[in-house]
Amino acid sequence: MYPYCCSGTRAELREPASGTAIAAPGNERSDAAHMHFILVTYDIKNDRRRTKIHKVLEGYGVAVQYSVFECFISDDDYDGLRSRLQKLMDPKHPLDSIRYYHLCRGCVERVDVDGNRPFEIASPFVIS
Repeated sequence: MYPYCCSGTRAELREPASGTAIAAPGNERSDAAHMHFILVTYDIKNDRRRTKIHKVLEGYGVAVQYSVFECFISDDDYDGLRSRLQKLMDPKHPLDSIRYYHLCRGCVERVDVDGNRPFEIASPFVIS
C-alpha cells in the first residue's frame, strides 16, 4: 500500500509481539497491527478552515509547529484522517495544500531536534 522509503524497507510499522499498543505521546487511538509514522503539514489560506484542520489533527497526532503534526497511526486511522481533512480544505484554492510524509524507522531514528522540545515516541516499533 505504501511506497518503499530511502532504506529500502516498507514504511510500515507493526506492534511489538508483546501486544503493547504503539502511539505517539497522547495519541492512543488504535490497536491495529500496522502503524505508520506520518508527518502531516498544511498550508491553508482561510483562517476558519485552517483552525478546523488543526483541531482534527490534534486528535491524531502531536503538533510540533502550528501547521506540522507528527502522527503515529494505523492504516484505518490514516484513511479516516485523510478523508476528514480533504472535506475541510478547498481543493480549488491555489494555495491550499496538505502533505503527508510517510517515514520509516530509519528516517524516524535520524530526526535531529534543536531546542527544548524533545522528539519522542511512547512505545517501540518494529519494521514489518
